[in-house]
Amino acid sequence: TGIGGGIVYEGRPFRGRSFAGEFGHMVIDVGGLLCACGQRGCWETLASGRRLDGFAKELAADQPTGLVAELADGEHPVGRHLTEAAGAGDEDARARVDEVGRWMGVGFANLIAIFDPDVIVVGGGLSPVLGMLLPVARRAVVDNLEGSRHRAPTPIEPAALGPDAGLVGSALLAADEIDE
Repeated sequence: TGIGGGIVYEGRPFRGRSFAGEFGHMVIDVGGLLCACGQRGCWETLASGRRLDGFAKELAADQPTGLVAELADGEHPVGRHLTEAAGAGDEDARARVDEVGRWMGVGFANLIAIFDPDVIVVGGGLSPVLGMLLPVARRAVVDNLEGSRHRAPTPIEPAALGPDAGLVGSALLAADEIDE
């Protein structure tokens, strides 16, 4: 899990020379958290479900009688516990969810600066909590995108397929490969 991506250009997936779309490995925080790829500060270390999981574990350890730990009920705290606590009004949990949303927006701002796309569609594992994340991400785009107040905003929308968007996209890409 992490952040994957796809570029659709003129109705077709764009692959570049081979690997276009590895957005999760854009370094946006030089010297930041260690990524599974071996680099530091990749976008997915800051704005993915893994980061929500990490924040849940940290918050439950820091506040063993807090809401995140209570929701985990003796299990390993995960992002779902953090977002549930945030939705229930836990300010510390909400601050961490908002941080993930801000980093999500920083990454989107970079993509918009490069591609100026018609739309950014977000699906996958974070789909159930996009209602919390996208408003914060959209504000972060405005704050971090050069000239944002002078250009038409790029819509950032949840994928209609939600958590299945990546799975369906992969299947369609495989089918496209077979047809070629």
